Amino acid sequence: MVAHSMGGANSLYYILYKGGNTKVSKLVTLGGANSVTTSYAPWGIATTSIYSANDGVVANNWSFLFGANNIKIYGVSHVELLTNTYVKSLIKSALN
Repeated sequence: MVAHSMGGANSLYYILYKGGNTKVSKLVTLGGANSVTTSYAPWGIATTSIYSANDGVVANNWSFLFGANNIKIYGVSHVELLTNTYVKSLIKSALN
């Protein structure tokens, strides 16, 4: 599962409280407002949080998840997380 912005919080909620832990094996959040739901990666789910120092919308500490592969990048805005070539390569790597 790949989620952007508030989709990170929504995906974590689904995994933790709506049975998504039986359907999702990998989660990648992009500039996710993850801490709205939790500060920890869900147990048993390979979780990667990719966020930018230059996000401008979601604060970095909202994206960081304890127990996840946290990847902080630079020079990419919140919206550019969806189109940046380097970010796409990180997503592909996380899902393989």
